[in-house]
Amino acid sequence: MRAKVAVVGLGDIGLGLCRILLDDSSASLVGAVDTGEGYKSHISSRARIGDVLGESRAGPEITDDIEKVYREDNPNILVLATSSNLDSIKDSIDLAIKNKVHVVSPAEQLFFPEYFDPDEAARIDEAARKAYVSVIGRGVNPGLVTDLFPAHFAGQYHPDNIASIVVHRHDNTLQRRHALLKKTGCWLSPEEFSEKNKMALEGKPGFGHVGLEMSAAYMADALELEDYTMRFSRNPVIASEDIKPDDGDMIKKGQVCGLDEHCRIFDNNADPEYDNIPRIMIHLRMNAEQLNSNGVKVGLKDGLIKEHDYSNIINGDQATVRILHDLVFQVMYSEPGLNRMDYVPDPAMLLKQ
Repeated sequence: MRAKVAVVGLGDIGLGLCRILLDDSSASLVGAVDTGEGYKSHISSRARIGDVLGESRAGPEITDDIEKVYREDNPNILVLATSSNLDSIKDSIDLAIKNKVHVVSPAEQLFFPEYFDPDEAARIDEAARKAYVSVIGRGVNPGLVTDLFPAHFAGQYHPDNIASIVVHRHDNTLQRRHALLKKTGCWLSPEEFSEKNKMALEGKPGFGHVGLEMSAAYMADALELEDYTMRFSRNPVIASEDIKPDDGDMIKKGQVCGLDEHCRIFDNNADPEYDNIPRIMIHLRMNAEQLNSNGVKVGLKDGLIKEHDYSNIINGDQATVRILHDLVFQVMYSEPGLNRMDYVPDPAMLLKQ
């Protein structure tokens, strides 16, 4: 079956995927949808996505009407690249399911929504199974580097033989989008960071990385842990000198240049000798003055430590676009339902070229 794809959300990720799909002879880009103010002039002038991207292939007209795309262009896959939050995208997911269209999304909360809202996850799963379509949530992290890849690596050992799993992701954000830099606290004073972090921990969206606790919960599920305690912390990284990111003003020495997050899971039924040792620890550091590094260490109860390094992978939107492009060809053959796809991509897919 040929992939006929509609992309909703024409930000950097959506546009990046459209560019690839226009040049992909094994798939058809049949819809390019965005409701933002920045696309109103393109929609009124009936501009095509290829024109906006400067590509030779014209592609579909940009529209703000996904229902028209469903009626006239008959996509079988929807790529939903609009929001991190499940509440913001569930109506779009429901509409796709109603039209018997598979859904792929990098929305962080769609990767393991059982952690945030188990009732909503169960509802989407049941609706997708009844419509015989698949809904897949997957990005870089959460979705691969801080959870799926480490869980797959640790899966070669029996859970009872694993004393600890330590995952780290250190992400240099110097060349990343301005929106992400703001989200990670850049340009704030330490006091401003503390205030924004307090509001974020109380549930206000838009600050900090979304999903580290979800990655940890996914890992706990992979280890078959049912009774555990989770501890999460987020702290600012302070610039040791002036830093000029590619997209934004100078970050002054003493200002925040990123964040440092830890999520630890303690097994409440652990043997006494492991009481104070996290069964799972994920460390995420995103700031504008460090080298990229990704990896996992699995500590076995016989004292051996097994390691795997993922440091040579690309980061950010480029990685997300590659993941989504890969999933476009996998989702059609996945078991119907929510995140029922038994597929772990080759990490080589994300290697720097």
